[in-house]
Amino acid sequence: MDQTAASVQVTDPAEAERARNRQEAVWQTRIEILMESLDAAQREQAAEQLRSLLAQYAPQSGVVAGPGGLAANTVGI
Repeated sequence: MDQTAASVQVTDPAEAERARNRQEAVWQTRIEILMESLDAAQREQAAEQLRSLLAQYAPQSGVVAGPGGLAANTVGI
């Protein structure tokens, strides 16, 4: 995660969104591979831990306007 943060922080502001999107794809792939390697009970436990982690860092309002004004609803995380 430190490497991810560093790669996004050192990026030129014009490239920041692209860098963030690349890192998002990398982490999504890592998490998918991990989840696929677990049995059902482990997968449920890992999913609960991820939901807990997201709850700590996800915006609390439910709807967020991102760059360019695009809104995304976070209900159901």
